[in-house]
Amino acid sequence: MNTEFFDGRIAPCAVRRSFVLARAHGCDGWYEPAHHRIVIQSGLSLQTERRVLIHEMCHARLPAYRGHGGPFLDQLRRLARRGERWALDEADWYVHDPWLRIVDELDDLDHQWHALPPSASLQWRASLLARADRLLAKL
Repeated sequence: MNTEFFDGRIAPCAVRRSFVLARAHGCDGWYEPAHHRIVIQSGLSLQTERRVLIHEMCHARLPAYRGHGGPFLDQLRRLARRGERWALDEADWYVHDPWLRIVDELDDLDHQWHALPPSASLQWRASLLARADRLLAKL
């Protein structure tokens, strides 16, 4: 799939299955950039597993980018042009579902929080918490 859909541009990546992924993270797939590993929920249909794998490969193609915003949506649209019709539906879903955008933004804030150096100012930490609070109020 790397050659077929990503022109071989994804570095070798381990793929594992998990019985608890959906329960632990609320999703069917997860890309772990620190380990360059894709984890997929066990027990999915072959068609769903394929879609989840390709979705996570989009994340692996963009290791410096988190979330499902512009660069990720561009990857889905590119896949749709290559015949993966589901990818366009998924891209539209991310664009039009406000809940998904909020969850994505919260995930990004969580990532920023954990990446803060110990020397980060209280003002910067407070701004991240205020942004998270505003997003949570929208849910």
